[in-house]
Amino acid sequence: MLSSPSNLMPRLSATLTTLACAAAFATQAAAATVVLDFEDVPTAGSIVAVPPGYGGITWGAGIGVYGFPEPIYLPQSGVNRALTNFGGGGQTADFSFASDVVFDGMWFSGSGEVVSLNLYNDNVLVGTTDPFLLAVTPVFVGGAFAGPVDRVEIVGQRGQYVFDDVTYSTGVATVPVPGALLMMLSGLVGFGALARRKSIPA
Repeated sequence: MLSSPSNLMPRLSATLTTLACAAAFATQAAAATVVLDFEDVPTAGSIVAVPPGYGGITWGAGIGVYGFPEPIYLPQSGVNRALTNFGGGGQTADFSFASDVVFDGMWFSGSGEVVSLNLYNDNVLVGTTDPFLLAVTPVFVGGAFAGPVDRVEIVGQRGQYVFDDVTYSTGVATVPVPGALLMMLSGLVGFGALARRKSIPA
């Protein structure tokens, strides 16, 4: 039995809604939040370089990890935290991702030092945080940009801070091209029109 036009349109509407929900679910399922707390880096009571590729990240020169107690430079979680003056000084340190991520932020502690973050994508500056005056209690620095990022630059005197719990989301979904969406919707509308024609008695 062929459907009448009045029965077909609710079905078509339900199909479109189902497709939209499935697309939204697929986008969410592709994303994953990563928190790097450095606890799985063996330090053996000393300062060591961050292992190459740790957490899917290329770490810049001078970034190391340690876990022994220091009253000013506290970790946000666990005992390990990272520093940026392992074999070098300067005003900036950086790390980069193998593919685009959404960078949430990271925790810093220190005493009297000011730090900020510059966020880049394809060597273009896309976000900058406000400067944060650090204290013994770790503070969260981030939330400057919700778009794709592939490199993070820390601005602040090396050796005057530590950082911990670097947080980012992988699987950054690309937004469908408007033309592709239009083609899909046109096809569905065409299908609906064809079904409607078939349902009209000869």
